[in-house]
Amino acid sequence: EELLTLLVSGVERDVLSARQDLLKRGMAVLPALYQADCGKLPSLSRAQYTWLYGSLGDHSAVERITGRLEDAHPLVREEACRALGKLKAVEAAPKMRDLLKDGEIPVRDAAARALGQLGDADSAGALSVILEDIQQPTSLRMACAEALGFLEELGRTERFGQEESGPGGFGFLTGHDMTPCGQHDHRDVGGVGGFLELAEGGEAVEFGHQDIHHDEDGVFA
Repeated sequence: EELLTLLVSGVERDVLSARQDLLKRGMAVLPALYQADCGKLPSLSRAQYTWLYGSLGDHSAVERITGRLEDAHPLVREEACRALGKLKAVEAAPKMRDLLKDGEIPVRDAAARALGQLGDADSAGALSVILEDIQQPTSLRMACAEALGFLEELGRTERFGQEESGPGGFGFLTGHDMTPCGQHDHRDVGGVGGFLELAEGGEAVEFGHQDIHHDEDGVFA
């Protein structure tokens, strides 16, 4: 219980320390987590508890986490996407596809990456549309590229397993270099020439953000 209190303290040093200790304890912390995660909670608590479910691999929490995809606070929605991606909760894919249109870019980024982690081939079209739209935020297009890379790799794996029985796999990025984001400055992804013209002038693009954010009221900002 003390560690859970530190987890939601909003003090970065304490939060990081609590995360490490909680993960070391593993599933043994779940009874205390279930007890703490009830009733009306601040957004900071909702977000951190959601992170913990995903990091511990608690599949019994999928329904609770899926509900948080509709949370009023964007960083709770963001953590819910991340957790569901880690848990490979494919049943949450339709709701996460809706979040590709969320009003907050970090939520959209997290939803895109999670859809890739889920191996949700039905999301390939929506991810590709965003990737090809140069008006979309750089971080979001990179997240979509990363997700499509996951899906293409899954397609390659399926094709390898089906070589003797016939063609298989998704094939939406076939023939394109899908090196994971961050390793090269320029890639041709899904027919979008030089996608990482996004990184204009060769400037490195950093995606992702700090896990811990809080405003003057002590909740995520």
